[in-house]
Amino acid sequence: MKERPVKHEIIRLNEVVVGVNVESLLPKDWIRQVDNVLAIHGEPVILEGGKHDSSLQPNYTTRYRVVHGADVATNLSWLDHLYRNDFREIVSSVRQKEMKPSRQIKMGVNINSISEGGYELHADPPECTTGLLVATTMEEDNGGELVLTLLNGEKVSVTPQQGMLYIFDGHQFPHEVTPQKKVKYPRVTIPMNYFPDGFTEQPDLALEEFLYGK
Repeated sequence: MKERPVKHEIIRLNEVVVGVNVESLLPKDWIRQVDNVLAIHGEPVILEGGKHDSSLQPNYTTRYRVVHGADVATNLSWLDHLYRNDFREIVSSVRQKEMKPSRQIKMGVNINSISEGGYELHADPPECTTGLLVATTMEEDNGGELVLTLLNGEKVSVTPQQGMLYIFDGHQFPHEVTPQKKVKYPRVTIPMNYFPDGFTEQPDLALEEFLYGK
């Protein structure tokens, strides 16, 4: 396969996660816009661990607010455009194969806000490559870290930094978010799902109900 050109610097953070600074692609007031949409369209969700196959932490309760993909497309058209174009090209460059956005608009690109606790250990759908755009920087040693479990059971972590797009295999490497020790502001991230060109993504209504509570 011919190697794909890379337009942005790709930083390998550990065995499974790479980071790309994408601030140059974002509107100057993107944080304000994301916060406004969260305030208006963010829906509170409580996940009870173990109630879906993707959930790997029984008895763990996750509380967060989410803006799903349809509301992102309607209210943040630039974000939906980046998801389907510039970010997709970056993810394809990292994976060295053509990647496509999710066919399920509701789950393709979301905005997640966590103010209390962490996010349970879970695995994304089969063949899913995850792109995680960060809206709020987490302080070192204060929690809010992205933690991934390697195939040998060891764990690696990433402290989220605003404007970074983190890319990893979200299905092969289960991941979770640690609680903030001292909450100064919500942890806001924008997860995006991508799949290999030619892969037939199967709708999962049970997962949709689990994630959004409806």
